[in-house]
Formats: sequence, C-alpha cells, structure tokens
Amino acid sequence: MGEVMKSNNVIYIATVIISIFVLVSIISIAFFTWPKADDVSLLLQINEKGIFQHIVKSYYSWDGRVISLGIVQSIFLKYLPVEIINIIWASCLILTAFVSLITFLRVLQVGRRLIFSDYIVGTAVISGVFWYGFKNHISDTVYWATGGVYVMALLLATIWLYLWIVIFSPKRRNSRIHIFLFCIYTVFVGALTQNLSCSLLVFMGIELIHSILAKDREAVNKSAILILLLVVGLLIIVIAPGNFIRSTYGRNSFALNFLTLFSNASNIVLYNVRQSVPLFILVIGSIPLMTVFYLYSSAKKIKRRIVVSLGNYDMKTTLKLTRFLFASIASVAPFIFVPDFVSPRGTIYFMAFLFFWIYFDLLPFCLKCIVEHISKRHIQRSYWPFIGIAVFLLGIFSFTSSHILRLRQIKAEVLKREKIIKSYANKGEDVIIYPIDKSKLPFSYTFSDITIDKQNWINQAVAKTYNLKSIRVESIP
Repeated sequence: MGEVMKSNNVIYIATVIISIFVLVSIISIAFFTWPKADDVSLLLQINEKGIFQHIVKSYYSWDGRVISLGIVQSIFLKYLPVEIINIIWASCLILTAFVSLITFLRVLQVGRRLIFSDYIVGTAVISGVFWYGFKNHISDTVYWATGGVYVMALLLATIWLYLWIVIFSPKRRNSRIHIFLFCIYTVFVGALTQNLSCSLLVFMGIELIHSILAKDREAVNKSAILILLLVVGLLIIVIAPGNFIRSTYGRNSFALNFLTLFSNASNIVLYNVRQSVPLFILVIGSIPLMTVFYLYSSAKKIKRRIVVSLGNYDMKTTLKLTRFLFASIASVAPFIFVPDFVSPRGTIYFMAFLFFWIYFDLLPFCLKCIVEHISKRHIQRSYWPFIGIAVFLLGIFSFTSSHILRLRQIKAEVLKREKIIKSYANKGEDVIIYPIDKSKLPFSYTFSDITIDKQNWINQAVAKTYNLKSIRVESIP
C-alpha cells in the first residue's frame, strides 16, 4: 500500500513540474523575439505624433479599434521593449487558459476546493491546447508586439463569459455596483474588435431566446440589456471613419450582392475550418485528459451503466448545446463584406469559440450524463491516469523548447545585423545589408524582413528609424 501511495505521489509531482516547465516555456519564447514590421512603423508614428494624436489620426483614417485595443498597444510600444510586450501577450494566453479552466469546473459544479498545483496542471493542459492549436496564427496574435492585442481581447472576452456564466446569469443577488461595473465592462468588451463582438452578440442572442422559451423574465431582461450594451460598444468602433477608408484597400469590399455575400461566407467559413484543424485535433486529444482531471477534482467515477434518453432533449437543451458553435461561426460575419482582409490572425475567435463550445457546453453535458458520485468510504484517488497528462505536456514542452533554441540562434543573427545597421545611423547613406534566413523560423515567430526594394514600407520604416537615406538587402536567400 505504501509503495502505491509513493508511486502516486511521484506521478503527480512529476506532472506538476512538467506543467510548470510548459507554462514557463510558453512565456520564455517571448524573450527571444525582436521588433518586426508594424512594430517599427507604428513606433515611428507614435514618436512623431504622440500617443493621443496617433489614436485620433488612426480612428479617422485607419481603424476604430484604436480607441480600445490601440490605446494599450500604443502605450506598450512607446514605453516597453518588444520582449516584455510579448511576455505580457504570452501571459494573456495562459490567463485565458486559466479562466477557461475555472469556467469549465464551475459549469460542472465541482465543489471540492482544489489545491494550487491542481490549477497549474489544468491550466498547462489548456495552455498547451491553445499554444499548438493556434499554430497557424500564433506568430501574429501572441508573439507580436503589435498583433498581441488579439490575445488580450480574447482574455478580456473569456473573463466576460466567465462573469456572465458563473455570476450574473444564475438567479442570485448581485450588488448594484457590481452590476454597474459589469455593464461598463460589457460596453468595453463590445468595442474590442468587430468579429469578437459578433460572436458575443450571437451568443447572447441565443441566451435571450433560451430565456424566452424558459419563460424566465429576469433572464430575458438581463440578456436584452447586455445585447444592447454590446451593440453600443460595437457601434463605437464600427462608425469610425477610418474603417471605411481602410476598407477601400480591398478590391472586393462591400459587394452587396446576395450570391457574392453567400459565396464569401461559405469560403471564409471553410477557410476558418481549415485553419482550425490543429486546434480541433488538440481539443479532441485533450478530452480524455480533462476527463481524468475532472474525475480526480470532483471525486466522481464513470457509471458502470450509461443510459441515454433522447426524449429529454428539447429546443432549450439544443440551444444551450450550440450557443458557442453559432457564436464561433458568427465571427466570420465582418469579413463577408471585406473578404480581402481575411487572414490567419482573424481566425483566433472562431477557434476560441469552438474550444468554448466543446469545453463549456458539449463536454460538461456528456460528463454529467456518464458520471456518478463516489461514496466517501470508497474514495481512493489514483494518479496513474495522470501519466497521460504528463506525456501530453512533455510533447508540448518539446515543441516550445525547440522553438526557444531556434529563435535564440536566429535572434543572435538579427542583433548582429542590427549592430551593423546602427553603425550607419544618422549618416544619411544608402545601406545594403544581408537578409536573415527565415527558413529555420518556428511557427511561433515569423516576420517580414527588409526587402530588395528600398521603396518597400518596411525598408522605409527601418531607414527612417536609423536616419538612413535608404536600406535594402542584396539578395533573398
């Protein structure tokens, strides 16, 4: 008996240690990043005009999101090194995983108080799912000083969903100040970015329909008010003159023809589905792991006999089980009108709401149907199933470690070249420099390098930063 207990403890401790390594490595990748593309040009604009004038100009000539995400982005670019900014964004990814974990546990009504190390393991598993599942856009949405606001917006929306699902949606008393603050927060979340707001609006629309079918007047009122507040936030960024100016850069923008819009919608959904394949594989693979984690956390076991009754599934149940799925699809709505702006980073919310659909709706529903309480007299927890979690996390850690090693080598080349460029600073000369070999870059950090065309906007931004007449590379490897 003592040997079994000892083995259990070793397995659990090893899993916790590996979990810590995974979380630390996801953040540590940021130490080996450098300024790229928009980081350079945006900082130039901010230094020239100041943060306030940059925000105003961008709102009127480029993008309405500048008054929400852009403020944070500008402050960070102005006052923080790129490495620290990317550490913050990577931390946002991990915090999103943590909030997702506690939402998952609260939806399942796990009453047992978990210890700190339990949360580390659960957060590491979901962080691993996000990190590799987001591989098609993570270099644009997490490890990029300019683009990391995407993952910050995801974190803020995930917190909003947690507050709604766990605190404000249930029939419980909330103080007026808490309700007021949540309403203000709702407007802010609605103003983060258009495709995220569309997902939240569809989610709340389904919540409203569910409340109407349930004849729950209080829930109907809550849902209607939040929909209105989300719309207010969305309008703040949508009516920005900059949106309409920027949309003209797309040749197919606002082609208001039914067949064209339908074709756009179909193609964009398919594009998002293809981009989401790595995430979907990771989510499906993580379900057994999180099931093990849930059984351990809640002191429950799988029933010996499982009976499924289709007669219990009505329209209300169907709505509850599909709310995040429809919210995911809704994230493509803005791109239907501006299809030229479709890009991998725009799929982050499509992917996130797919994850929420499985983890907040489907998996909890299935687990509630197949588990039962364990009598306190028969509780005997085994950590042997945690071996699967440890193996999964070791796999993620092997990837993150390899990314760190490769980026460390490439960053050394980038810094070496930057030192050469600096030697020409303020001399107003035409500089020809060698390119960086990007073939060895991992998926977590890709960048647009200086080109052979000195008129390219990246070349011009670098030349202006160092006060050069021009700069270009001699050849492309």
